[in-house]
This record gives sequence, structure tokens and C-alpha cells, in this order.
Amino acid sequence: MSSETTPYDELFQMLISLADASEFIDRIDEALERLFQAKISFTVSMAEIFPRTQKELLMAILEAEKIEVTDLAAVEGFFRTLKDKVTKLPVLELTLAVDPSEKLLQDVQEWVAVNVHMKVLIETKVNSKLIGGLMISINGYYHDYSIAKLLHSA
Repeated sequence: MSSETTPYDELFQMLISLADASEFIDRIDEALERLFQAKISFTVSMAEIFPRTQKELLMAILEAEKIEVTDLAAVEGFFRTLKDKVTKLPVLELTLAVDPSEKLLQDVQEWVAVNVHMKVLIETKVNSKLIGGLMISINGYYHDYSIAKLLHSA
């Protein structure tokens, strides 16, 4: 973790697609369900629910916010707040002619973060009729940069 980023930043950087965020929210829900079950310790439960890197970042956030893992009410509040933050992330819809690579999605997300200063989740759709290029939609704004549009307008 660099000195310029926080554990929250690193955790949110792992959430590229809407599917990633949905899976993460499902894990939070599972953590909340298990929280008050006395059968298993909190740290063991976290290791069972979250991938190692996510678990480590979550534990770092809890420590940075001075939330003791034994204070279950505070941990519950943390998870509910985190879930709320993730569900409020804007979604950038990309429609492409082919399935995009994970690298392309990361590059698009990084470009938006650098140039628009906004963390977005990406939802992809495939429409081969575009021929190439893409269509973008976010927060009610829509732009068609497809080759099909260029051919139809020529």
C-alpha cells in the first residue's frame, strides 16, 4: 500500500465491474449474518468469507478507524456503511461489439478516475451490430462512438 492511498482506496480499486461490487456486497451480507454467531471468531469468519487481500484491507480499515473486532455493534455499523458506499458508486455502462478484456475495463476505470475524478463501476454489454467502437452511458448521459453510427450518418 503506497503512502498516498488508503485501504479504502485500495479496496475500491479492486471493484472494477458491477458484478465485482455485487459479489463484494454479497460477502458483506454474509459477514453481517455471521457477525453475531458465537460459534466462530470474527477473524476466522472474515478469512472464510473474503479473499485474502480484501480481508487484509478490511482489517486495516477497521484498525485505522480504531474499531475493535470485539465491538460487534461497531463492526456491524462499519459493514453497513461500507455496503452503502459501494451501492452508491456510479455505474458506467459500456456497450461494445465484443467482450472486453479485464485489462480494458481496468484502463477505462483508471481513465475515468484520472480525467473525471470519479470512481465508477463498469457494466458491459455486447452488441455486435456496433461493428466496432463503443457506446457509453452514465448518470443519464449517453454517447455513441460506434462505427455503425458513423456508417449510418455518412
